[in-house]
Amino acid sequence: MKGNLNRNMLSIFFGIFFLFIGFVNNFWGNDPYFGFCIIITSLIYFDKVLIKLNQAISTKTVNMIKIVVGFLILWLALGVGEFFDKLALMIINFPLTFITGF
Repeated sequence: MKGNLNRNMLSIFFGIFFLFIGFVNNFWGNDPYFGFCIIITSLIYFDKVLIKLNQAISTKTVNMIKIVVGFLILWLALGVGEFFDKLALMIINFPLTFITGF
């Protein structure tokens, strides 16, 4: 029981972390659609979506999907998405967004 609670808390932590990455990519930088896709993808880490996924497929498969999706989000955001540059841009211009992709 306690291990399941810790696993859910860890999943929610990563969901909030990936939601933040999507938020920064959505409002600062040159590709708001990339940020929107990360926000939508980060929803698989929250409880309501996890319950629906566990009803459809096994828990082991859901855990593997979460690991692969988390790795892809980190790889895309840190490598391709230049997350740290966008984060610096956000810190400089915080109240205002800076979207250059339109």
